[in-house]
Amino acid sequence: IDPINDKVIALTFDDGPAPATPDLLACLKEYGGLATFFVVGDRIANFPDILKQTYDEGHEIANHSWSHQYPSEIGLEGALEEYTKANDAIEAVIGKRTLIDRPPGGYMTEELAQQIGERKARNILSTGAQAIATGNIGCVTQIRTHLAALGKPLPVWHTIEVIDAAYD
Repeated sequence: IDPINDKVIALTFDDGPAPATPDLLACLKEYGGLATFFVVGDRIANFPDILKQTYDEGHEIANHSWSHQYPSEIGLEGALEEYTKANDAIEAVIGKRTLIDRPPGGYMTEELAQQIGERKARNILSTGAQAIATGNIGCVTQIRTHLAALGKPLPVWHTIEVIDAAYD
């Protein structure tokens, strides 16, 4: 894939693994899609088989912190600890550490990016994921409408909403 010249969409999902993830994986498999899953470390212990399935099906696994705390609330050292613990949990299940991270809430300072960079991580921010997280889903709706018009409807989920709904 040439992301500069090819028409591509990068699908990313945050806040899993979750009970709804296998349904999402089935949908992606049906349409031949792959995605990046930004996982939260403290959820991995509850769903290690789902994380392993996600990885085994060819999806990228990425770090979304240990407990989804915002770096602005826990400081630089706390944020670095969050990423390290999450990477430890990821490695325990899939056998390797991830090089990609996305901070909760999209919060990132230059200092934090530099510190994480020293640990060989890259920060990926996604306007689509931010749109979902903030409830501004206009762009997501446009993507879904376009795919539906092509006869390929694809649900776009933010797994934390599914988790929250499961506990209501």
